[in-house]
Parts: sequence; C-alpha cells; structure tokens
Amino acid sequence: MASVRQQLVEGVLEAAKEAMTKTGCSVNDLPEYFMAVKVADHIFDTMQTYAFTMEDSFQALCEEVGIEQLPEECRGSGRADLVLRDRKSRNVKHVVEFKRSIKKAELKKDAIRLAALCQQAPSGYLVEKNFLVAVTHASAELASYRDDEISDWLRDVELENVTVKSFPVDLSNFKSTRMTRNGELSGRKLVGRVWQFKYSPSI
Repeated sequence: MASVRQQLVEGVLEAAKEAMTKTGCSVNDLPEYFMAVKVADHIFDTMQTYAFTMEDSFQALCEEVGIEQLPEECRGSGRADLVLRDRKSRNVKHVVEFKRSIKKAELKKDAIRLAALCQQAPSGYLVEKNFLVAVTHASAELASYRDDEISDWLRDVELENVTVKSFPVDLSNFKSTRMTRNGELSGRKLVGRVWQFKYSPSI
C-alpha cells in the first residue's frame, strides 16, 4: 500500500503537469493553493481511507486533537494549507504545508510549527507525523543544504526528538515561468522536496 509521503510526491508531479497543461505556467508561478488542491485531490483519489479539509486554524486543530498546552507556534491566526483526515471518522491524521520557495524565511516558521505539532500530539495520534512540501527554481544544492538546516532549526528550539526526512520530487522536466528580479524569465529547472516530520521520543 502506498504511503502518504509517496502520494505527496506523485501529487506534486501531477500538479506540475496540470499547471503547464492548463495554464501555461509552472506550478511555482501559481498561487500555493493550486498545488495544495491538486495534491489533495490526488490523495483522495488514490488512498481510499483519506478525506481532507483546507485552511483549518492551527489553534482549532490543536484543540481538536487534544493538545492541552498550545505550542507558541500554533497560536494566533495561522492556518494549515491541507489537513488529511480519516474518511469515515473525519479525525485529523496529518497536516501538510506547501511552499513555492525554499527561502529560509519561507520554510523555518512552518517547519518549526509542524514539528511542534508532532511533539505535542497525544500519544497514538497520527498527527505525530506531518509534512512540508516545496517547489522551487532554486538549485538542487540549496535544497540539499536546507535538508540539514531544518534539523538544525529544530534543535535550536529543543525539538530534537522530531526526526526530519527529506524526499526529492523529480521535476527536472519542468522549467520555471516565474520572473527574476531583473524582470527576465527564470527558465530554470524546478526542484521539489517533501519533508516528513515525525515524533521519535526514543532519539
């Protein structure tokens, strides 16, 4: 049976294809919700046990799963891009955030928030595992550097018992249609990543 992580990778590929076919724009040149909706539809269609909601507030999610002490990162008006739920019970399973960039400022807040959810979730809840998805026209080398950097961010805020695994999404057949700061077409190959955050109390 395919894992959520595998279907996220495949869903990003499908989103990239549809973006070019239907709009003529690369998926990183469209609003993030385009990728989120396409990936959510892919998971719903391929994994028979999942449904989803979108734009749930993090505060409401914490209350729903029984997190008594709300992590600082989940307070305020922040909302989750995608919440995967059990198709029958509608219980929360995983939270997924989407980014069109791998800039530090774009990733760090979401990475820490997803890890905090993993750590604070009551034992046995699947929300102990969450995901961050990014598509960028930055280099593959920078994406690899972010792999290590994310783990450092978690250690800095004492979330070292949350493990991070990185899974590449091969988008080399797609080129970015975003404009550079100089007003020129980027044309660089797209790079994709799925980062999995999982609470591992034994580490």
